[in-house]
Amino acid sequence: MSRCPSRPKRHDPETLDGNSVAMKKRLPDQFAWVKVSGEAGQDLPAIFCRKNFERKSDLGKHQNTFWWGIGESRVDAVRHLGSEPKVLFSEAPKAKPKDDGVRLWLKYRHGGESRKMEIPDHVIVTSKQTDRSWHCALVCRSCGAIEDSGKGFEGINENEFPNILKSGKMGEVGGHTTRVVRRMPVPGVGNSKLHQVVAFLDLVDPYCVILTDSRELTNKEFDRLKSVSRPGTKMKEWQQVVAEIRSAN
Repeated sequence: MSRCPSRPKRHDPETLDGNSVAMKKRLPDQFAWVKVSGEAGQDLPAIFCRKNFERKSDLGKHQNTFWWGIGESRVDAVRHLGSEPKVLFSEAPKAKPKDDGVRLWLKYRHGGESRKMEIPDHVIVTSKQTDRSWHCALVCRSCGAIEDSGKGFEGINENEFPNILKSGKMGEVGGHTTRVVRRMPVPGVGNSKLHQVVAFLDLVDPYCVILTDSRELTNKEFDRLKSVSRPGTKMKEWQQVVAEIRSAN
């Protein structure tokens, strides 16, 4: 795994007609795109706080990495993103997260393989209550606060980014909450709403995985998890709660 790049040097802003103008960073031509929102009893700020603890809690080979749960498999499509795949988060319409049960996922497998492996010890992936035997996760890396990684990027116009299908061919515009897209303006389609970039991150090996073997969190466990998913929590407190929840499997 490559290390996080050093901080780039600050450049003077472009000047237009004598006025300083901060240039927007252009998005690459292809990436995974997830519309994120509150889920499984936690709002988005709490989830970001939890994932920031997750990425900072392992100093070994998983340094700066966290797993982001998704409800759709994009294993095959992600393979078409090249050697340095990226993932973009934009915020979905706000909805009050339902607190009707939370599942904790315990194991994972690579797409097309049957062998199950333990999710890394520092990772907590939850989802809303479900009867399905599988979930999915993107393996992400952020060298700084997740919510700061999207600052300065241009908005994303949905009509410019149709879906990459699992075959590698191009599909239609729009669709699911999690997609893999490539810049390819669609003729005859007008402008759509620009989506604000909330985060823009690296995907790292194994990129996208199938989650298996889940159990329901007890109310006490979920309350403990929520209590450390907020600013001001100390790393030792976070690690202790994660260890307690994971060891109860």
